[in-house]
Amino acid sequence: FPSPFEARAEWKNYLLKEDKPLPEALKAFEADELTKTAVAGAIAYLRSVLLDQQVVSFATWTAYDPYKGARRMILDSAALQHLEILQTQEGEEKGSVFHHINHTKTKFGAR
Repeated sequence: FPSPFEARAEWKNYLLKEDKPLPEALKAFEADELTKTAVAGAIAYLRSVLLDQQVVSFATWTAYDPYKGARRMILDSAALQHLEILQTQEGEEKGSVFHHINHTKTKFGAR
């Protein structure tokens, strides 16, 4: 990941162009060095695989809010593991929540 100094340079090179205003989703984070570094890291990666010009020039930036309008629960990997959703603590599917609900009449209905 780039340093904060390199992140500011990436921010200026790619996002602060005279002919294009800063995207609304990024304006709130303009003073946030962590967000700038994350965006710069993504751009640096794209440049390393030679996709920066194609992707960034056509990018639509929106703020990600995992809880906005969510009508479902979001479980991280620790919760999935501790609740034994996909496999038990022993690493087996048998005995997990998935095992108990995965009873279908046809292969097409399998989860």
